[in-house]
Amino acid sequence: MAQVIPNLEGVKATSTGMQRELDVVALLRENLPQDYVVFHGVLWSAKLDGGQQFGEVDVIVLAPSGKIGLLEVKAGQVIVNNKGISKAYVDGNKDVSWQLNMQYGALRNRLRKAKLDTEIAQYLVIPDMRFDGEVVRLPRVWIVDKMRFRSLPGEVIKDLAGAPNPELFAKLQAFFGNIFQLPIDPSETLQWLNEAVHDLAEGLATWMPRLRAPAGLFRVHATAGGGKTQLALRLFEQARDEGLSLRYVCFNRPLADYLRVLAKGFEVSVSTYHELAVDALRTSCQEPLDFASPAVFAEAESYFAEHTPDVGQFDVLVIDEAQDFSSLWLDVLLRQRKPGGRAYVLQDEAQQLYLRQEAPNAQLAEAVEIDCWDNFRSPRRIVQAINALALTREPVIPRCPIEGQLPFFHTWPEDDADGMRTLERVVSNLLHEGIKAKNIALLSYAGLKRSKLLTQDNLAKLPLRKFSGAYDDQGQPHWTQGKLLAESLHRFKGQAAPVVVMCEVDFNALDTLTKNRLFVGMTRAQWRLEVVLSEQAERVLMAALSGGE
Repeated sequence: MAQVIPNLEGVKATSTGMQRELDVVALLRENLPQDYVVFHGVLWSAKLDGGQQFGEVDVIVLAPSGKIGLLEVKAGQVIVNNKGISKAYVDGNKDVSWQLNMQYGALRNRLRKAKLDTEIAQYLVIPDMRFDGEVVRLPRVWIVDKMRFRSLPGEVIKDLAGAPNPELFAKLQAFFGNIFQLPIDPSETLQWLNEAVHDLAEGLATWMPRLRAPAGLFRVHATAGGGKTQLALRLFEQARDEGLSLRYVCFNRPLADYLRVLAKGFEVSVSTYHELAVDALRTSCQEPLDFASPAVFAEAESYFAEHTPDVGQFDVLVIDEAQDFSSLWLDVLLRQRKPGGRAYVLQDEAQQLYLRQEAPNAQLAEAVEIDCWDNFRSPRRIVQAINALALTREPVIPRCPIEGQLPFFHTWPEDDADGMRTLERVVSNLLHEGIKAKNIALLSYAGLKRSKLLTQDNLAKLPLRKFSGAYDDQGQPHWTQGKLLAESLHRFKGQAAPVVVMCEVDFNALDTLTKNRLFVGMTRAQWRLEVVLSEQAERVLMAALSGGE
């Protein structure tokens, strides 16, 4: 009888999928020799490279030879053919071939980093169906259907056979032995994670303020989760300590509201570009501004550009989300810097959501440029998916201390307009798992004007908390009262949530803007990402994963 870690005696399944995993573990426990070890768990962790790292595998078998077997267990109907492997759901088929590939590659890379060189066998266990197909395009995946299910232990013994290697066996047992079941409510884990991410991302905030440039201009190209917000806060702190005046300007209002909270006590000016422009226009008008008219913002932009003095009043200027600023806006803001003052322009081209055809800003030609492709916030498996889809100019370097889970894609059928039924099912399942509504953010890919989600008041029997689209007389946005956050992808840029459900995802080509929007949405998730997309969008992504685009 094999050893099972952790001890599963008394554990009851909460779903059909978990029951099948327990069936596989029981079969292996009863039929493998006593010197085999069977690990079971959704998430495992091990301390490597000085940090806590996580991964996800259904079942892992460790043999005395030091060889290991990875078992992915799929309950219910699974389609396996020469085109790949997919799991059948009510709303369509989900391709899991790439998930198996990336799971294998992720574990292989982790073992290499730990200097543990061993052979890996991989199995897809489908105990509820019979497979009569041909060989699929994944030669390392052995398909074990219900006809071969009882012979699984014998196949594992045969595949993992070899001379005993006690030293390698002990190291691998220690590697896999630190089993960690992530709580369904990620609040406590996220508190630890946020602290760890903050510490890891301190690099940019530590050395960037020490740099000097002849023109006092710094242009920081940093990917999502690279520490741009921490850099801004460090600059706030430095300005306060040195008695310098500082203005922080970003594009999105929600990000400015968030920074205003963080900046309390620093005596800095925090606003969006349009807030500055509207304030300037308001002081010149005797009548209240009509914020119901879209023209008010264009009028404010024009007035602000014409009436901003050439002599600045701030020692330090921080411009965030600069990839979405026009060249004219940058000129207007840079005029607000005092002679001899410093300006930090923070940007990420992969998060540019407003593509403008215009000449580069001439003043920034004198800036010292810094590139940072390290992402400390997004779980490593989400970054792997981002890189697999080539969403960025350069591959993002995953630095997050958790492995996390691969994004799961839910395709809505033709009779489900904009995927609302599918979205409701996904959210209901998350809530049923025990994930609290406060940890979920629904992000509409369609945008504020076209979103069907943002026209609804409730979803999954919960009231939505969303921007109503209206402003008060002071230009403050009005929010509805609700428990489940629903927001447009554009407005959520610069923020994050434990669980992100990106919905209403529909496109017919993976062009630059589409890649940028996907990148922004995917990098908002701190722990888990669900994507609800059209069949057309799914085909485009699958083609990209297979090298078709």
